[in-house]
Amino acid sequence: QLKTLPRWIWQEAEAVVDAAIAANEANEAVIVTGGPNKAIAALTRLAPESLMMNQMRSQSARFRRME
Repeated sequence: QLKTLPRWIWQEAEAVVDAAIAANEANEAVIVTGGPNKAIAALTRLAPESLMMNQMRSQSARFRRME
């Protein structure tokens, strides 16, 4: 199902790993990598919490593995 995500949201694994290692060395608990992800993260901080919770609830089932 992850293949349904748009191509522009994907990142190279090496870049994500490099960012994670740098964040770990800087003692950062949370890291958001990539321009699109940073923009999405910023927008979610501006949106009302109730709106974001409803959006997450409606979309989360798409990414859960049902066995």
